[in-house]
Amino acid sequence: MAAWWDAVTAVMPWWAWALGAALAFAGFTFAWVSALAVLSAAGTHHGTLTPRQRRLARYASIASLAAVPLTAAVGLFALLAAAWALLA
Repeated sequence: MAAWWDAVTAVMPWWAWALGAALAFAGFTFAWVSALAVLSAAGTHHGTLTPRQRRLARYASIASLAAVPLTAAVGLFALLAAAWALLA
């Protein structure tokens, strides 16, 4: 396992992994905010939306919610890689 982390962290320096982790966590926050914004806007104006707009709001909220665990996993991986590269 240690050899695998050594191979992964050899790709970039530790600060690049840390920057990638920060950007992934920013994407994580943006995904949550966009999901909440779409859901609250669709819920507030539900009666005035056409069926097509309701369907698009549902797809947008699903896409935003799907991005949340993905960006969290990428951010955590990059953070672990930065820590491994810094401590190794």
